[in-house]
Amino acid sequence: MEFCSLVAGLQFFQNLTFKLQKLVCRQLRSLDLTAGDNVFKQGDEGWEFFILLRGEVDVFIDGHKVVSLQEGAAFGELALLDDGEKRRTAMVSCKGQCFFGVLGKKDYNAVLRQDGEHGLAHVTDLLADAGLLRPPGAAAGAAEGHGGDLSHLRSR
Repeated sequence: MEFCSLVAGLQFFQNLTFKLQKLVCRQLRSLDLTAGDNVFKQGDEGWEFFILLRGEVDVFIDGHKVVSLQEGAAFGELALLDDGEKRRTAMVSCKGQCFFGVLGKKDYNAVLRQDGEHGLAHVTDLLADAGLLRPPGAAAGAAEGHGGDLSHLRSR
């Protein structure tokens, strides 16, 4: 699976211009992991976004499996959006051999700086969709959405 065609199809990058999507593709680095390897653990600091190019992963919250993700899935986007310290809300573990495209926060920010106004609009839209940005005068908690926060999947 080619990085660029997958990036263009991800909702997270759909509002970027074609030029910026190509720049994102150039910034992706590859990561190979094997069965049982953790992509990250719940509570780890998060500074990277992952695109699952091959394989399958399980997502765990507080030790409970909440979902399996297959090729084409992407996760970790909140790590790219906020300048504050981000802690992973879940553990992601490989079920078998997995191959990822990985985008770090610094590389993502460098891409957005290539097109200042459009890049800022992209981040603003993503923060609003994730419920992290409220319109002026909106009550706290009024914005809904989970972005990359998987805590809404906790077992009850």
